[in-house]
Amino acid sequence: MIFYSEDIIKGFETQEQIDAFRADVEMIFTYFAYPKISLDYIRICKNNHVAFYCIDDVFDIRNCPSCMIYSIADCSCNNYYILLICTHRRFKSMGYATMLLDGFIESVKHSNASDQKRSNCEASIQQKVGSKIILSSVDAAVSYYQCRGFVAVDDSLENYPELMRFEKFEKDKMYTIMEIEV
Repeated sequence: MIFYSEDIIKGFETQEQIDAFRADVEMIFTYFAYPKISLDYIRICKNNHVAFYCIDDVFDIRNCPSCMIYSIADCSCNNYYILLICTHRRFKSMGYATMLLDGFIESVKHSNASDQKRSNCEASIQQKVGSKIILSSVDAAVSYYQCRGFVAVDDSLENYPELMRFEKFEKDKMYTIMEIEV
């Protein structure tokens, strides 16, 4: 089952609970991704939205084999930017990250469909531009994302300011930007 950080935080009553949750989030990403992902990157990203794939029907961070950090751009198109997806070493190649990504895509599609129905009911004259889920992929994962419906975009990372806020940009490095319309 997928759980989202903003929904989890809504259930807390004290700032101490929120702070403890945020510390747990940093811990889980550090444990899952370090040393392949730098601690600095994890710290920069962790204040965004987080999605967790939990084995149970009730959220328990210790029972989440995969998790993802994403942001939502401040624009009228509501593009989603996946910053990091990681899986506990013991659960790699078991499909948990795929279930998380597929569930996230469906959740965004459902959210957009609900927004579109509201717009139609309000007789909105403006046509809403479709949202996209965007990410920067390492070369080894491009075919994986293509199987999930993402398309490689022939564009520079520099043209994606939301990704640039988090990526350590190196001019000589090749970046593959991938998008899926939802």
